[in-house]
Amino acid sequence: MSSKIKKRALIPARPETLSVDRIQEDMDSAYPQDRVFSILQPPHPGAQGSEVGEVEVMYQEGRRYLEVNQRLQEIRGHLGFQRERLQSAGQQLDWTVKEVKGRAL
Repeated sequence: MSSKIKKRALIPARPETLSVDRIQEDMDSAYPQDRVFSILQPPHPGAQGSEVGEVEVMYQEGRRYLEVNQRLQEIRGHLGFQRERLQSAGQQLDWTVKEVKGRAL
């Protein structure tokens, strides 16, 4: 007689929470191109205008992305409506063709 034994899925242990020192170390060692950490860095004297400009550019990029995404959602809804109309017209056309063929025979 064999018994079926279900193996329990092993869940990895929860990682330890990072310390503030570790987070600060990660921020300090981030690449200059890393947008996430570069926004959080304190401004350099005399360079505040360029950083504000960079943040503004990123903000505008995000806004444009959201606007395009919203337009795509609207277009998607409109295309769905048009698809339903075309399917309905196709069904009506099929019915009309069958009716005409039935009369001809």
